[in-house]
Amino acid sequence: MAGTVEDELITYECDSDRTREIREHIYHFALHRRPETYGLITAPM
Repeated sequence: MAGTVEDELITYECDSDRTREIREHIYHFALHRRPETYGLITAPM
């Protein structure tokens, strides 16, 4: 969390193994991907 309203560098120690576990087991993108619903956001204007 930032300590001021000025410019700051914020860092976070990320657990890569936990990230992989979540990606593969909790939110598996390929499993939940539904390209048939992308029509409105991919259609030419």
